[in-house]
Amino acid sequence: MSLSKAQSSFVFLRHGLSEGNKEGIIQGRIDYPLAQEGQQQIEMLIDFWKAQNRSFDRIISSPLTRARSSAVLLATALKLELEFDDLWEERHHGEAEGAPYDQANQWYADRPNASPYEPVFDSGESEWELHIRACKAIHKLILLDPGSYLIVSHGGFLGAVLRAVLGIAPSSGRTRPARISLANTGFADLRYDHLEARWYIDAFNSTAHL
Repeated sequence: MSLSKAQSSFVFLRHGLSEGNKEGIIQGRIDYPLAQEGQQQIEMLIDFWKAQNRSFDRIISSPLTRARSSAVLLATALKLELEFDDLWEERHHGEAEGAPYDQANQWYADRPNASPYEPVFDSGESEWELHIRACKAIHKLILLDPGSYLIVSHGGFLGAVLRAVLGIAPSSGRTRPARISLANTGFADLRYDHLEARWYIDAFNSTAHL
């Protein structure tokens, strides 16, 4: 992709399949390793980008193991500088972390959805806290020198980031926000024009490598 000197390219990549994903666990901040299938997904993505001669200036990754391992594989194969930033960690899911989705849904079945100001699952990150962190992460990115950056993070947090890019803030009531999902190793390809302060979405949930 050809970029003007005033543009940056950001690829937002969800980590490879983790053991927690395989087990249907709400992971949040709990560290689960990549599953063998997740490593294979990353290797397929590496081959795909090499065939395209796709290059990046830097990888920025969540430090949680499933994202860290994905980023290390990519950085090693593509010979890229790698840094870790806590801003890109997954949403904290409170008391539901480590529980299967079905079980957590049963625990909270008789309660109304949390408002955007209330912690999710009793002690987790509220919708507004998540939105504010996503905005901080985006702001930090657009202050970088124009270039091409690969961001490795998590499904829940990347959904919040993409909602923020689209200007979708949490609702004022108990309505859940629009869900934006990425498959494991699915990625969104965006450009930011620094002069116009405008985002361009070129691809969403791209999985052509799988």
